Amino acid sequence: MKVSTVDEIKEIDLAAHVRKRPTMFLGGIGFTGFITLIGYLLDEIFESIDNDGSLQFELNSTGNIQIEIKSKSIEKLAVAIKGLDLLPRVNRGFTFDLLIAVCEHLNIEVTSNNQVTILQAKKGRCRQTAIETTLKPDVILLVFGLDFEIFKSFDLNYQHINEFLIQYAYLNPAIKLVSIDNRQEYQKNIFAFKRGVAEHLDALIAGKTYYQPMYRYDLKTDINGYSYQVSFCYHDVWFAKSYIRTFANNIETYLGGSLLDGVLHGMMDAIKRAALSQNIDIRISKKTITDGLILIAAVKGPDIIFHGSTKRRLGMPKIKKNIRLYIYKELTAFMEADQERATNLIRNFIIR
Repeated sequence: MKVSTVDEIKEIDLAAHVRKRPTMFLGGIGFTGFITLIGYLLDEIFESIDNDGSLQFELNSTGNIQIEIKSKSIEKLAVAIKGLDLLPRVNRGFTFDLLIAVCEHLNIEVTSNNQVTILQAKKGRCRQTAIETTLKPDVILLVFGLDFEIFKSFDLNYQHINEFLIQYAYLNPAIKLVSIDNRQEYQKNIFAFKRGVAEHLDALIAGKTYYQPMYRYDLKTDINGYSYQVSFCYHDVWFAKSYIRTFANNIETYLGGSLLDGVLHGMMDAIKRAALSQNIDIRISKKTITDGLILIAAVKGPDIIFHGSTKRRLGMPKIKKNIRLYIYKELTAFMEADQERATNLIRNFIIR
């Protein structure tokens, strides 16, 4: 077996900046910052493997975090990881550099093209070893411990981590996530939702035993390079609150913006048209359209733009325009095909 090593240890260019100002990169140094880091990591991994594969996230018995990636399209990710000890950074995102910077220790083992490459890092510094090997399946294994000189002490709560992974799996219906807690009593969960946010809406409805959903719609489309998922319904009891969540590239835009505005205006346009065709006078606005509404909407695509420094309000007029027209056309077609259902929906907005 031939072994080649890189003797020198090289400073990662982002490490010093990240370690001095972690909140600037992660938004926090507690559990929120940790989840932000894991979100960045999942984004880069699944983008590199074209959403083709599975990822296993484990809290292992030694107290470390372990991530295993299996895919038929692992080569691009493998190349990026193998170049982590090289400066300057070229042809790769900053996520793995960020991980190296904030870990007390990190071990990445890449098996690709019958070769195992091992990268070891500690507090922003790393070195790499390449080992020629025989036939083994392509896989990438990361094992790391957070640097608690950066992160303030917090509990790696398995349930809270699962809540994030479930949300991520809803937003990315092509992927499969496995979570394991092997610290004390063994626990394992699998998250794979081929219908995407529609299954999130299913779960919400199943949890509300005191009402039945009305006017349920599940929509998916691709428009000009952007992928959309929209699922919504109304509930039939006056005391139930609205539930609205929107996402852009896995980031929750809880301040709304272009996606939410486009969906709501598309709904209003379709309902106004249906009311006009039936000679019914209605009063409809963003406030009345959201009364009793359960809505989950997500968009994914390149060059997402947010308003403000918090990245919680989407600011892309073209997304608003495209989804508004799409929702209008789809909802209009539904109501024209089912006049009784359309009339019942319109009655919610009749001027009284």
